[in-house]
Amino acid sequence: METNISIIVPVFNAENYLFRCLCSLISQTYGFIEIICINDGSTDHSAEILERFACLDSRIKVIYQENLGPAAARNKGLEAATGKYVMFCDADDSYEHDMCEKMFNAMLIHNVDLVMCDCRVNTTPYANFRQENDILYHRLKLTGYNFIDSKIYNSVNVVLWNKILKMSMIKKYNIKFPDGYEHDDACFILKYLAVSTLYYGLDEVLYNYNICNPESLMAKVYKRNNYGKKLDFLYAYYDVLQFILKNPVRKEIAEGFKHMYVNQINHFSQFLNNREQAAMLAILHGQLEDIEFFENNKLINSIKEGNLKKARIYLNRKSKMTFWQQIFSLKNKSDRIKMLTVLGVGIPLPRKSSRAGLYKVNYTNKVCKCSNDARQVLKC
Repeated sequence: METNISIIVPVFNAENYLFRCLCSLISQTYGFIEIICINDGSTDHSAEILERFACLDSRIKVIYQENLGPAAARNKGLEAATGKYVMFCDADDSYEHDMCEKMFNAMLIHNVDLVMCDCRVNTTPYANFRQENDILYHRLKLTGYNFIDSKIYNSVNVVLWNKILKMSMIKKYNIKFPDGYEHDDACFILKYLAVSTLYYGLDEVLYNYNICNPESLMAKVYKRNNYGKKLDFLYAYYDVLQFILKNPVRKEIAEGFKHMYVNQINHFSQFLNNREQAAMLAILHGQLEDIEFFENNKLINSIKEGNLKKARIYLNRKSKMTFWQQIFSLKNKSDRIKMLTVLGVGIPLPRKSSRAGLYKVNYTNKVCKCSNDARQVLKC
């Protein structure tokens, strides 16, 4: 059977969600697909579920690796993919039954570099609640044809699962997921967007996004139990910077990335204490010292010069704190973090998440045509 779309699914301890995910994929109205599942060292029953589904549907390919993380799993999926186009699905999420058909048709009809669709967010009263802005970020904002200029480059969300991409472009520019740190998905999409010209926003809800899995990477991020990964964004965005410097990227895209890069430094620095902020600036100095790209940006220039004291002044200006706030203040930085400032020293504190102002969406998956009991699949 001809394969037009390769769907890549990294799997790690997803036995409670994997059945629904795979049912939604094998039930697609568009049949010219392959489903590449990478079992990333799962220790639950995920492997058995994958094998049983592979017996039921020959389009499912199962690849095994030790627990190396989602970036390594997705890279392995890309190596095995034979389709002209690639899509991604997280093992705790699911597709609407006609997602592949509609995404593929939109790609052909509109002749663009990528197509994005809208998503349905699954949350419950017992989920790890997030603020409304955090959840609305995943929703489709730009519909129809969009020329990718600097503004659009900074506006497109960088999740993987609401997009269909050209495999030819991924291979041409050797676009891979940087392994070993978080934000690898954002890194991949930003590199792909940097060499793209047009995208089409398909105004249909085709992906079911589940934020209720306590073992998911994003759940751990929002619980703030990823303290050892706070500076990962430096390496992810440096990887994108290296890609932009090495490839024929349009000037307006380069300008858009400059703006994004500085904004990310300012954004993430808000969640760092003084010691972590000093470490961040030292890493940036090592990365940027010999790079002539940011020209007249005062923050970047002070970092390149090794004047970290001056750089911290520019960071503090971005925080927009008054003199008295720098002496003593207690401000909410997110739904999980308060920042206590005493004599200019920032101290992150955990806070109890309020349910006020949260975006709640009820959702019922309607695509699975199989039994809801995963044990029956294991017995088949």
